Amino acid sequence: MAAGDDGMVGSASFPPPDGGATAAAQPAPTKPSSWVVTVLVWVVVLAIPVALIGGGAFLLYQRAWGTRVEATVLECGLSGGINSGASTYRQDCTASWTIDGEEIVGGFSGGNGQSDVGKTVDATVRGDTAYSRSLVLPVILILLGLPFVVLLAFARFAKRRQPE
Repeated sequence: MAAGDDGMVGSASFPPPDGGATAAAQPAPTKPSSWVVTVLVWVVVLAIPVALIGGGAFLLYQRAWGTRVEATVLECGLSGGINSGASTYRQDCTASWTIDGEEIVGGFSGGNGQSDVGKTVDATVRGDTAYSRSLVLPVILILLGLPFVVLLAFARFAKRRQPE
């Protein structure tokens, strides 16, 4: 065997008929940069706890600040419809309450809908709307958002611990 000969018969390499121009002219398939995907994933992961905990905190604020009253739910009705394939149905309730001896009738939000009609409920009034003081929904939203915060903290601290 000659030096540099690999011992394979007929192993000569021949260029493609077009001289190799086809392979060089084709651009590589485009993929999104990994940092773009990472940023998009983090935006989604951060949006979830912000929405849940932020919504729960807003509802806590709504229920805590304002004039506290005992409101009697007068009626609840379904309103809305279907717009562009999306449902806009909602429960609109009306309640009455007394502030400084004056009876006021206005909107009522955050109750149990039709099952509250005729009942007297604790409420906080801001403007012309009474808001239920029930803490169930705000607490549920905050509790649903906390695992995402723990996950984010774990991901952040785990990244710091990795040896470089």
